[in-house]
Formats: sequence, C-alpha cells, structure tokens
Amino acid sequence: MKLETMLRKFLVAIIVMVALRMKKLKLITYLLILTSLAWPLGQTFASQDNGVYTYIFHLYFDNSKLVPDRDFKFAFDLIAGPYKRPSPEVMTGYSLELISVQGAKLFTVKFTPPSSRGKLTLQAQYFANAKTANFYNTQKQLLLAIDLAPSGPVCNDNGSCQAEVGENNKNCPSDCLVVAVSLTPEPSVVVTPTPSGPSSDYSLLTYILVILILLILTVAGWFFWRWRKNRVAQP
Repeated sequence: MKLETMLRKFLVAIIVMVALRMKKLKLITYLLILTSLAWPLGQTFASQDNGVYTYIFHLYFDNSKLVPDRDFKFAFDLIAGPYKRPSPEVMTGYSLELISVQGAKLFTVKFTPPSSRGKLTLQAQYFANAKTANFYNTQKQLLLAIDLAPSGPVCNDNGSCQAEVGENNKNCPSDCLVVAVSLTPEPSVVVTPTPSGPSSDYSLLTYILVILILLILTVAGWFFWRWRKNRVAQP
C-alpha cells in the first residue's frame, strides 16, 4: 500500500511539472483529474485480468413468480470486480444459491423481492466451477434455476487439471494444485491452493500502463490543438 501511495504521488508530481512547463493552469487541473480517474480504471483492468468477476442477475418478480427480465438478452452478466455483499445484509426471506458442477453449495445470499411485481437485480460472487443459480422463496421452494454454464463451467472439479479448457491454479485450485516440496530429513509434499485474488504487483503495473497511455494521449492532443491553432492563425 505504501508503494502504491508513493507511486501515485510520483506520477502526480510528473504531471504537475509537465503542466507547469506548458504554462497552462487548466491543464494541471485536467491532468490531476485524469490521474484520479485512471487509478480506479487500472483497478478494474487488474481485476478483469486476474479473473475476479461478479454475477449480475436480471430478473422480474410477478406475484411470487420469478422469471428472467425480458428487457435483457441474457438472464445474467459478468462484470469485472470483486463481489460486495449488500449492507445491511438481509438475514431472512428469499435466497439465491450457486451450485457447483458436482452439486456442492458455493454461495448463498438472502434478498427481498418487490412487494408485488417489478424488476429485480441481484449480485453474486463469481466461481469458475459454478453451474447453476437457484432462487428460492421463504418456504425454500425453487422459483427459478439459471444455467450459468450451458457448455460446462471453466472448472469441472474432476480432479484433473485441464489446461486445454482454460483451467489453471487461479480459476480452478481444486483441480490444479500447486505442489511445494519442503526440504526436511524426510521430504514431504505440501499441497497449497493458490488464491485467486488480484496480484498487487500486477495491479501496480496495470496502473502505470493506464496512466502512461492517458498521459500520452493528453500530451498528443495538446500539441495537436496548438498546431491547429497556429495553422488557423496564419494568414
């Protein structure tokens, strides 16, 4: 975190120096705003590149019936970024459960539908081995089941790491195990799943890349504007 703060201050200092050299006060403000916008943008790219996603379900509730929202082509989407549980969290009521390809419960969250009818948008944590999203009422009666992977999930939980279908130790740690050998008088093997969260080093590299691209585009745009201005001013 300290390294990220130092990097951010360093990039802001470079922007201010460039802007002062151009003697454009408005440009300073613009570039500073650009940096602030680029930072969360870099976080989004880093999350996407590291397989961190969130399910977004588009539903319609009609007098105790739950169906996919017809205004959307698909019943759910995936967005880049970590899942955030609702606050305050609903403890009773209707529920959403994610079920793996092997039938294990991966995730559950409670929700409150509209009083009679209306659109309903729900979020859930992404799992590479999720196969079905089940929606239940207060009596645990199944209202709707959505197939999350018609052709099979990325991680099929079959105990074999299949790189040809996209499995790796990040999106399928149950199949693709990282083996570390400890050097002891009697060597033992320790199996450790690799966490699927975003890498801080990779995130920093993404931040730098996004900010540099935006800087290059800004400076190029400024020089183009000066060139156009001088050309129009010529008789």
